Amino acid sequence: MQRWRVLVVPSLLLLGVYVWSRLLVPFGWVSLIALAPAAWVAYDSRRIRVQDYNTSLSYGPALLFLLTASFFVVVLPWYLTVRDMIRSGRVPLRETATPSSPNVVRRWWWRRWFLLTAAGAAAYTAFFYPRGTFHDVGHGQYLEVFGAQRLFKWESQHGRAQLLQLSFASLMNGFRDTATMWRESRLLLPLAESTAARTGDTIIELEHIRYPLSRMLPVRITAWTYYHRGRDDAWAPSPTLWH
Repeated sequence: MQRWRVLVVPSLLLLGVYVWSRLLVPFGWVSLIALAPAAWVAYDSRRIRVQDYNTSLSYGPALLFLLTASFFVVVLPWYLTVRDMIRSGRVPLRETATPSSPNVVRRWWWRRWFLLTAAGAAAYTAFFYPRGTFHDVGHGQYLEVFGAQRLFKWESQHGRAQLLQLSFASLMNGFRDTATMWRESRLLLPLAESTAARTGDTIIELEHIRYPLSRMLPVRITAWTYYHRGRDDAWAPSPTLWH
């Protein structure tokens, strides 16, 4: 295996996870769309024995599954091209290893990929794992707040809006669980009001974040509720930012 793959493969995995978290995660379960082609690539690569050929994707099924799941927009067409070249006989077989070394080499490479995966998981836990502070919202209930920030949002028909965004861990079962969404919104409103009073914002955006699988995976359901402060300084709920 070439040395450049030791850097390219982890970089591609991290880039894919980043793109996945930014583009697909807001769509909830749709973000799992890559798992089906990833499973097919893993199965097919084992069936046609991709590892026996001298190609740029001569990896094991498990690694190909991770690569396709994390960055399937690039890896899937790449694999289909390699697969077509193998089936047409345009790719030579790899040189066979010596009889005494294959098991040792295979164990070494699996150990290296395991260490890289463990290091990546540790880095994600240290720098990106979502952690918040639990706040007492009354009635013996606590909500985990990730943080608050001031944002500017644009829309061509309405212009620019400045708002205060408060993100927290939601207990919603899905996008249709509006009862839980508005109940959490009302419970967290006093904290958001006190924060908005200090910042001077007149719009509050409560970001409900739900991790249906695990926080170690960039898969989440996100919903938003809004409160607008009127001329009488009273806060009124709204399902949209523009009202």
